[in-house]
This record gives sequence, structure tokens and C-alpha cells, in this order.
Amino acid sequence: AHRDLPAFDFLSRALTLRREDRLSGWDRLIQRLGEPARDPVSALIDRALGYDMGEAASLQLFLAEIESDTSQLKRDLAEANGEIRVMTVHGAKGLQAPIVILPDTTGAEKADTNGLFMLDGGIPVYSKRASEDPPVIAARRLARQTAQARESRRLLYVALTRAEDRLIIAGAHHGAKTGAGYSDTSWYALCRQGMLSLTGGADAEEGEILTYGEIQPAVAPASTAQEGRAPAPAWTRQPAPGTGPTPRIRAPSRLLTDTAPVSKPFGPARAAALKRGKLIHTLLQYLPELAPDAREAAARTWLTRHAELEESARAEILSVTLGALNAPDFGHVFAPGGRSEAAIVGEIDTASGPTIINGRVDRLLVSEAQVLIIDYKTDRPAPARVEDVDASYIAQMAAYAHILSDTWPGRAVRAGLLYTDGPVLFELPASLLQNSLKRLAGRL
Repeated sequence: AHRDLPAFDFLSRALTLRREDRLSGWDRLIQRLGEPARDPVSALIDRALGYDMGEAASLQLFLAEIESDTSQLKRDLAEANGEIRVMTVHGAKGLQAPIVILPDTTGAEKADTNGLFMLDGGIPVYSKRASEDPPVIAARRLARQTAQARESRRLLYVALTRAEDRLIIAGAHHGAKTGAGYSDTSWYALCRQGMLSLTGGADAEEGEILTYGEIQPAVAPASTAQEGRAPAPAWTRQPAPGTGPTPRIRAPSRLLTDTAPVSKPFGPARAAALKRGKLIHTLLQYLPELAPDAREAAARTWLTRHAELEESARAEILSVTLGALNAPDFGHVFAPGGRSEAAIVGEIDTASGPTIINGRVDRLLVSEAQVLIIDYKTDRPAPARVEDVDASYIAQMAAYAHILSDTWPGRAVRAGLLYTDGPVLFELPASLLQNSLKRLAGRL
């Protein structure tokens, strides 16, 4: 339902919005995957924010970039955090932990089942069984098995040197055919041979635990009954002070129900109207960054990429967009220095308590004397006068204006709605915005 949002907005909504059980997306992630999940998700959010600020704010384009990116994000696991980590030996390279357990060491080395060998001159020769190898193939098979065994020993060395204080080498009984319970070529066999040399326990029975080094005695839990314990301070028996109501997070467009009439509200015509509005919105976002004489050519080139549109539809979209950009009455909206899709986050008072507003304004212009915010309406017919603008739109712009007046105190904040159906620009009077804020706070 929200795939039209930019990547950062999409992820922020999914992670911060609280569901019926009062749990946010963050809460659910941490409950299921634990605190380690926070780092990679935070990195994804940072990546999305950087992408939206530098590229077209499109969830689809962001996903395409992520899928084509071959880089990897690695966490710094050098610090021991009182957690149990399950890792491969390759993943543990360069790390250490107070206690390391090798839980699976009784299996045999991986068998060499590749019967293809390359002779001198690049000639491939296939030999299915070692018993059938001619001398030249037997030598190559032996060399490959030796290299494989050396690589296994190198991995074993890495595993054995990860422990700071205690190393535990273990493994499940391996197969019914081996009475010892482990393969002769296994890591367990190699380690047991080394342990027998260290401990001098040549007569140790199979299954007997072999230990090298001092083992710290178990520490008994401290007795809870202690003489002369000081009484707990009085504040420990007092209820914690309340923190007040927790601010809710709302999209500014959801402050009031949108009751404005919709152009072509049903059927395929509605989908076409939404598509048209989205294309006009995108053009109004990026064309102001170009020189005026380069806008039409760039718009034509971009619209030709949408092959599903009829030529008449492309011409109508281009006409409406350029009409808005070139209209003399509000050319200042698209003046250099403005910013499209500017994020606005702040707090306002509503009848249900403090509410955090998290949204984006279509156009923001900041000067030394004033701040101008404009929102586009590309799929709504323009009303006859400013007093007929839907109350939900006025509430949205009132919230933006209130937040920006705190951000830039001393500067006049002006808000307007640009209807591409016309085009028509309505500047919302300050009194209208102020009354809308009061209604939201329950004071009117």
C-alpha cells in the first residue's frame, strides 16, 4: 500500500509505526532476532536516506541498486558482549573469545570425489577410482589429497587459536562402524593425539575426558543472608514518577480525513489519473533544477521512456507541467535555491496529546526574510476559492508551517497549494492555518 513512498520513508514507516499490540517494527525485529539485528537494519536506513538525498526518491530504484551491490556489511565482533556466537572457522578469523567450543570435530576429512585431472599441456583425464589410477594420475591424486589435508590443518590451527582462556574440543559419536566414535582423519583424532602427548596419558580410555592446564574451581553462589546489610534507601520503595503521554507518530496527511473530490475515482480511469499525477509530480520535482530553456527537452526525453502512455497523454502531461513551471504568477515557487521533497519532522499538539509529524513537503524555499512551503495536488480538481480547500490539506500545511516557524524563528512562514489542474496556486492565509492548529489541539 505504501510502495510509492521513497525508500527512507518506507523503511521508517515500517519500523516506527506501532501496530494493534503497541509494538513497532523495531520491537518485533529485536524480539525475534535480538539486538545484533539493529546494526544491519540501521545501516540499511542510512543507505536509504543517502540515496533519497542524492538520487530520485524511488523505492524501486533503491531496491535495484541494493540488489546489484556486491559489497558486504561486516559487524565488528572483536568485543565480547556476554553472548554466545555460532560461527564458522572462516568467520572467526581474527577474533577471540574467553571460551571457545569446537562442537563438531569427529567427522572425517572431506573425501576427494573429483575424478577429473589435468595433465601437462592442459589435457583432461578422468579416473573414477583411486584403485584404477595409472601412476601419473595416482601422483596427482596424492598431491591433491595432500593439499586438501594441509588446508584442513590450517583451518584447525585457526580454530584452536581463537580461545583466550579455555578451549573445549568435542563432537558427537561418529557412525556405528568406528568403535572409537571418531574418524582417524578427523580433527578430534589429531587433537586427542596432541592432548595425550601433553598429559602423558597414553593409557587413557576412549571417551575419557582429557584436560590440560589448571581448571578453576566452581564458585559457590554468595549467601543471601549477610549480617549487617544496610537497608535499601527510601526511594527504592516509592513509585517511579510518570513520564507523561508518549508522542504518537503521524503522517501529516492523516491528521484529518481527506474529503476532497477525486478526479475519476473508480476503475481504470482512476489508475490512469494516479499515474498521470505521479509523472507530473516527478517532473515538478526535478525540472526546476535545470535551466528554463532545457526543461522541455528533458521532460520529453523522460516521458518517452513510459511506452505505455499514448502520445496524446504525454503531450497533455508535458503541457500541464510546463504551464505550472512557466506561469508568471508563481514562477518564484520554482526559483533557484529551492528544494524538492524536503523532509519535515517535528511535534505539534493535538486533542489526543503530543504528536510527532513525519512527512515531506513538495517544495521548500528558505530566504533571509521568509520560508515558503508548497504542496502539489496533481489528482484533485482545483476549488473555486481558497476557503473551499479541503480541511485535511489545511491541517497538513498548518502542521508544516508550525514546525518550520520553530526551526526558523523570526522569519515569516508562508504555505501554499499548487493544483496542476489549471494550474492554480492558493496561498493559505495565516489565520486559516492558525485556526486549523487550534482545531487539531481541541481548542476550537
